Amino acid sequence: MSHDLTDPEVRVLGCLLEKQRMTPDAYPLTLNALRAACNQSTNRDPVVQYDEGVAEAVLAVLLLRGPQTPGELRQRTDRLHHFGSAEELDAAIEGLADRDLVVRLERRPGQKESRYAHLLGGEVADTAAVVVAPGPVVEERQAPAPAASPPLAPPPDPARDERLSRLEAEVAELRAQVQAMRAELGMG
Repeated sequence: MSHDLTDPEVRVLGCLLEKQRMTPDAYPLTLNALRAACNQSTNRDPVVQYDEGVAEAVLAVLLLRGPQTPGELRQRTDRLHHFGSAEELDAAIEGLADRDLVVRLERRPGQKESRYAHLLGGEVADTAAVVVAPGPVVEERQAPAPAASPPLAPPPDPARDERLSRLEAEVAELRAQVQAMRAELGMG
């Protein structure tokens, strides 16, 4: 199973992460702001000229909101991209499924539509997943069984405890350095 993102998808994801961290007051971004972030000429290599269509993604909504029906996706992606029809949304979902980025899940009792989930975090923990395949052929597969519960406390391991203590000290030192730099820059 491949989870490779296209160059535009990587750029969009990078821009979302950068802008969320660097300009939290302007976050979430409008589609126009996201396109501008992707196309900016400073701090970007390569410099690109994407249109709004490249920045629009059903995958973003699945990443942020978990498994959803097509109706939920259509409603929740509208700010990012207006799908003119259910068929247009279905084509976008199938395109993601063809690249093993999305999987169709079985309908829940009482729901009239199947749900879709992203696969960027691995298999989806659901009772059963249905792989979206082109055409009418549908293959079912069971989700992996939950792992056995870990013991309440791991057995003592002096080497692990020493590594943990060393890492905690390093983190504390880095936090102090960052705080000092923030104070120097007048950032509190």
